[in-house]
Amino acid sequence: MIVPVRKATLEDIDAILEMEQTVWDDPAEPDTADSWAEYIEYEHVYCCLHKNQIVGAFLATETQDERLCLNKVFIHPDHRGQGLSNRLMEVFTELQIQEVQNAFLYVAANNTNAISLYRRNNFAIKHETDGYYRMERLCV
Repeated sequence: MIVPVRKATLEDIDAILEMEQTVWDDPAEPDTADSWAEYIEYEHVYCCLHKNQIVGAFLATETQDERLCLNKVFIHPDHRGQGLSNRLMEVFTELQIQEVQNAFLYVAANNTNAISLYRRNNFAIKHETDGYYRMERLCV
């Protein structure tokens, strides 16, 4: 069964905020409802659904040098291990193909699960800075 993924709407902000707070106990700079409203309006925010409830999401932004940055991917803890992050990565790949852009992301060097996900999706580590890897993928 293909898990439904759709573009986020302003009505999704509360659910996204709640899930983000569940996923990251102590984010350095937590996003606000206003931040998510801007992301939804001007960037790429997609939500993964289970029984019409948002259980995962990603945020991607376009840089001035026409690259696509995968800023956030998160899955509610109760729904991990079900292939949802892979499904979100499929949608991100489709977006990258449509935009015909190279993609990059930063991930904590100790986040082995995320690094494994990104490697399975053809991202390669380019360098390490302050405990983070910069990973890149050429337009597929």
